[in-house]
Amino acid sequence: MTNQESRVNMVSKLDIGKAFEQAWDIFKKSWKRLLGLQAISAAGITVFYAFFMTGLKYFLPQIEENAFDNWIFPLVGVGAALFILMLLLSVWITGANCIVVDRASTGESITVTDALKAAWSSFGRLISFYLVVTGAILLIYAAIGIPIGFLISGAKGGEERVAAVILLVVVLLFVFMIGLAVLSTWLWIKLGFVPFAIAVERKSVGDSLRRSFGLSKNNFWASLAVIYLGSMIVGFAVSLVIYAIFIPTTFLSIASMIKMHSDDFLPFGFIIGIIIAMFIGQTAAGMGVWPLWGSVYANLSKASDSPQS
Repeated sequence: MTNQESRVNMVSKLDIGKAFEQAWDIFKKSWKRLLGLQAISAAGITVFYAFFMTGLKYFLPQIEENAFDNWIFPLVGVGAALFILMLLLSVWITGANCIVVDRASTGESITVTDALKAAWSSFGRLISFYLVVTGAILLIYAAIGIPIGFLISGAKGGEERVAAVILLVVVLLFVFMIGLAVLSTWLWIKLGFVPFAIAVERKSVGDSLRRSFGLSKNNFWASLAVIYLGSMIVGFAVSLVIYAIFIPTTFLSIASMIKMHSDDFLPFGFIIGIIIAMFIGQTAAGMGVWPLWGSVYANLSKASDSPQS
């Protein structure tokens, strides 16, 4: 084991209070750049959902008129293309977010343009990492889905046999959901520093995985406390903002429908409210959460790279 690997495995305990203080400091130093990056990311997501909601509003009613078949393939094609572009944009912005909060943690500054340029050089490795994670998730679902599928397809015979199979499937699904929640939380922290190692430290995917596991090895619970509690606070604040936008627009849409005697199942005002709330919510959430990750990463990486460690 090299000296660097040894230091990674001997990271000192994370001070939760100081981590929150530094997260606030990172936010104050980088909020304008984070605002720009989150707005770009949220715009991509908003465009996709705007297309989805518009499709529901204008094309779903055509099913009753037997005209939907003419639109199904173009809609699916455009929707799939927008979805893929949205995911690629999110990965690119993720790398830029890592760079911005890392620079802010050391008192440095970087423009949105320079952060995007720097993140572009690690875009391929970030994509590879997320493809690996996606593949692993699909395998996990397949591991439980295939046996359950066989159980359901083989549920033949008397009522008692069918009831026993249904009960077994329900129990398996319950255990699977509990296990998935625990595994997701563990991986959330264990893999959370991989994008930082890729975008900031320019490491390969394999080295980044080892780096992330090393940083969180002795600080899993402290890291989880900072990220989870901070995310809860951010989520609560963002929810208030979203409701403040969404509820009035919904009531205005309903009032307009009643006044105009409309039977439109998706009023235009309702769609606009969803789009605006989603854009603001996504932007605000990213601005609040990324300083938390940046603070934890900065503290752990500093401790791991310190000669005293």
